[in-house]
Amino acid sequence: MGRWPLNENGSISSPTLSCGKRNVMACLRRVQRSTYIFLPRLAKRPRLLRFLGIFIAFGLGIAFWYTKYYNVRPVFRSDMDSTMKSFPHFNADTITTPWTDESFECIGWHETDSCEPENTYPRRELEPMRSCSAMVERKKAGYCEVRNRTSGETLRLMVTSCRSVVNRDFTCEMARDFSEFALLAKHYQHTPMATSLTLPTAQEHPPTYAILMIVYDKVLPSAYAAIRVLRDHGCTLPIEMWYRPDEMSVDVPLIHELTRNYNVHMREIFDPRARGFHTKPHAVYYSAYDNILLLDADNIPVKDPSYLFQDETFLKEGAVFWVLITGNHQIRSLIHSLVWQLLQMEYWEQFEQESGQVLINRRRAKDALNKLMYYSTHEPHLIDKLQLVWGDKDLFRLAWRNTSTSYHMIERPPAIGGIYSYAKRIFCGLAMVQYDTKGEIIFFHRNSVKLDGSAHQPHTITHIQQYRAHRPASEYRVGQIIAELGQESCYHIRSNKTVDGEFPTFITPIEYTPYSAIEPLAIHYSILGRKLHEAGFARWNLQESLIYLSVIGALIVVYWWYMKQTHGKHLPARWKSY
Repeated sequence: MGRWPLNENGSISSPTLSCGKRNVMACLRRVQRSTYIFLPRLAKRPRLLRFLGIFIAFGLGIAFWYTKYYNVRPVFRSDMDSTMKSFPHFNADTITTPWTDESFECIGWHETDSCEPENTYPRRELEPMRSCSAMVERKKAGYCEVRNRTSGETLRLMVTSCRSVVNRDFTCEMARDFSEFALLAKHYQHTPMATSLTLPTAQEHPPTYAILMIVYDKVLPSAYAAIRVLRDHGCTLPIEMWYRPDEMSVDVPLIHELTRNYNVHMREIFDPRARGFHTKPHAVYYSAYDNILLLDADNIPVKDPSYLFQDETFLKEGAVFWVLITGNHQIRSLIHSLVWQLLQMEYWEQFEQESGQVLINRRRAKDALNKLMYYSTHEPHLIDKLQLVWGDKDLFRLAWRNTSTSYHMIERPPAIGGIYSYAKRIFCGLAMVQYDTKGEIIFFHRNSVKLDGSAHQPHTITHIQQYRAHRPASEYRVGQIIAELGQESCYHIRSNKTVDGEFPTFITPIEYTPYSAIEPLAIHYSILGRKLHEAGFARWNLQESLIYLSVIGALIVVYWWYMKQTHGKHLPARWKSY
């Protein structure tokens, strides 16, 4: 590219620069003329001039007072951000015995002027101290101060930086339950609802294997599709479908077909605490089988997953977990989270867990399963209230780690299935594509756009973006795209060229893989499942209508008979002849 030409004065001769210079000079001249006109007129009105001066001074004074004394906000020092540099220390206290009503006293909340932990930047306490019942806004730094009335000792609990609690407000009234949580969890043994539901031991019988699913009305078409695809792959494992009777009925044609023809067993969730995300731990704990593959209803295996139970890694470790796709994807970003104080665990650097598929040998995980049930059922559910873990996803990994129970986390981070625009060169990821222990694709998890069984469902996996297997997992990053290619949001693996000149990702059209028929088949089965389900509802609605009509007719007959027995005393004249 040639240089711009120079004029006779030696400056750049560019039409664009000349035009910009002329516009700037014209603007400055207008400002100068306005100033010459306004200032003499203002000087002739001293009262107005004094009023403006007082008004400006008063406004500046209020702004100074508000920012310095009234609305003091913790300072976020990005240059001091320790998240990716060093392990933060919050100097939180712990207790060795549970509190009593006589010994516990909450003093209040102390807010600090810095977002950083003590070991990265000095923190000064702000005045005044808040009461224990005062709401502490999310992303606030500070700690709850409590006193042991028996010993007179004061303790610092729930010590936070601005990144410790980012999704929920809280109060220091939680401090007692918070400090006792890990202490009570240490020796917790879950009591089964029936003695026949105790965890299995190695001496009882040969090991058994099954697939577990959690279902409710909305996901039944998707579950039907996943089960039909499994059977088409040749999978013969029994399938436990867990449901809450207050959320759905099992007396519908779709359920009848699955239980009659596809080796599906319906299991009722009877614990009132097992709702929402906590149905998965309940199903894993109470399953009738020793080795289980917990599978989401929208998770489609690309081949028979039965071989996973014989995988040498699973046989050695006893559990296999899979990695989650998130915004920045590394749990190191959660190094400040209050979850480590709550569980009294040391932070360790590892990807977050995804629970769309979980492989567990229940015989070898008794301690971990007891801990999992404590995390899931213990009230007042501080993990949920503070939203320290998203749903049930990391509960498995935390329970296994906290009990020193062995497990294997799939080393290769997930690929992403989605749609690709060649015109815009944009990849929009809508599904997680998970690998097995050998690095081969095994699951298509359509977690963004569900299989709802509608007649015109779009294909969401036309391309697969994969992270190269030889690239270090520590460099794996996922970005989010908003409002592209007709989707509200979608994901992609960031693929900037590395220092060695290689792109860390590659995108493959689905038709160039062995899995091109999987999604169309699942969509087809989901449509059939929805038709079955809706037919059941239509039949039930007809039955309900007939029942209502029969009841109304019976009431009319009873009324006629009663009036007839009273000699037609109050019977309308036109009815007396009947």
